[in-house]
Amino acid sequence: CLGVDCGAPPSVLNAHPASIRGTTYGSEVTYNCVHGYFIASGNQTAVCNAEGQWDGADLVCKEEELFSNLSVFNETCVKWQRKTGRLGVQETYTFHILGQRWDEKTFSEDAVFNITTSEDNPNVCLDLNSGSNYVVNITTISSTNITVSVTVAVQTKGRLCFVFLASLATCWNFSPRYSAYWFPFLALKTDSLTVEEFPVAELCDANLSDASVIDNVPMFSSDEQCSGSFSVIVEKACSNSGFCNKLFPFFIVSTVKEAFNNVLIFNDTCLKWRRNVRGTDVEDRYSFHVQGQRWYQKEFFHETTFNLTTHKQAPEVCFDLQPGTNYSVNISMVALNFSLLVSLTTQITDPPFPDVEFVAVKGSAPLLRLRKAEDRNGPISLYQVIVLPLGLQSTFICDSFAAAAFFSNTTDVKGYVAAEFRAKDVADNMSIALGDRHYYGKFYNAPLKLGEEYCVFLRIISEWNKVRTQSCAVWAQIKNLSPTLQYMTAVGFGSVAAVCLILFLSFSAA
Repeated sequence: CLGVDCGAPPSVLNAHPASIRGTTYGSEVTYNCVHGYFIASGNQTAVCNAEGQWDGADLVCKEEELFSNLSVFNETCVKWQRKTGRLGVQETYTFHILGQRWDEKTFSEDAVFNITTSEDNPNVCLDLNSGSNYVVNITTISSTNITVSVTVAVQTKGRLCFVFLASLATCWNFSPRYSAYWFPFLALKTDSLTVEEFPVAELCDANLSDASVIDNVPMFSSDEQCSGSFSVIVEKACSNSGFCNKLFPFFIVSTVKEAFNNVLIFNDTCLKWRRNVRGTDVEDRYSFHVQGQRWYQKEFFHETTFNLTTHKQAPEVCFDLQPGTNYSVNISMVALNFSLLVSLTTQITDPPFPDVEFVAVKGSAPLLRLRKAEDRNGPISLYQVIVLPLGLQSTFICDSFAAAAFFSNTTDVKGYVAAEFRAKDVADNMSIALGDRHYYGKFYNAPLKLGEEYCVFLRIISEWNKVRTQSCAVWAQIKNLSPTLQYMTAVGFGSVAAVCLILFLSFSAA
């Protein structure tokens, strides 16, 4: 009786053996992730089992994630997660902040500063002005000296100020009254409004179709306090064929109110909100600016703009968005110069159907070619090669097949996963040889049994935001596996592939 020897330990992607205690039965090998990667899941230790195979080496090492789950909270604060596997190591982050206001072309901000922290969940609150749009770029250096940066849009809420008639104003032929209205603070600072936009008509219950505002001079004690006073001079044709002027003094109460709030996301791509400042008899026009980006597809950019006019107190709108995308939606109430920024993330859908060239052979295991799929409906995560008895082909269900390893107890009945490749490790038109006795991911590509008939599936898997989708295609059918050809395929694969290539080229030339 000879003792079991498992031979050299299997290779683990982005990891190296830290310690090896023999290769015989019961021996162990421990793996560590290489520099720049961290342990995401799995077991670090593999054990030589009684069958002469290394068992349990399912360690998954992921590249450092210096910015994960980046989000904005409390309007002016940003937070993120840092996943490096290096506890207590300090990182320096550089912030570059650019700010503008669409209603004030002269306003701009440009600031740069650094923070240093060892926290795995950093958060930073920024000193930003109200009613402004900001782009915040955060940059840091990875342990492998690669510059990593992320950009987030931050929009601070605008201000609406309560405008009240300062004194009794006698209209042309009407009794004096008091009145109060909501006005956009920034608009009063920068623009002269038309008579229809002032409360003069409602104040006097007069027909002011032939009247016009000839002067509008707001005076503010402080931009930030939202207080001050202004006067409006209205000119109207009089009975003596001349023109009469009337002074309407107003003052601004130091109160701030949002034009609309309670923005809710429903059905993934729809929004609804509540209007605060005007009744259902007034129609409001909303302007939407939608921008979508994907972290996994840098060249992707989806942008659309449109307007919505409604008198509803609780308007709703649904967007035509792409799957697996992060969106920022800027909603502006045009008349009141008030905006809010909303973030949307759409769920992924099934990845594209695998583009495979179906192969049907007798007597040998074919060389399969893997074509890389597009990240069209979400990020492609994994490619799996699934082998099962030919008689079970019609019972295969793509989204319910368990990722069983060859050495599990149920493989003889339900088949097994022969190989698994991470999307970033897949090259287009990559060749795959069934039964080469190698590990791909945590799965063993076992030699096929002689005389058996097999069906081979390719499964493409997308995983994002705790959602998993997949698409499958029949890749090959193998019948009456021959001992000689099977041996040549597993052991002398290189020469067989070369002969096949020469024959293929010969037939192509013919």
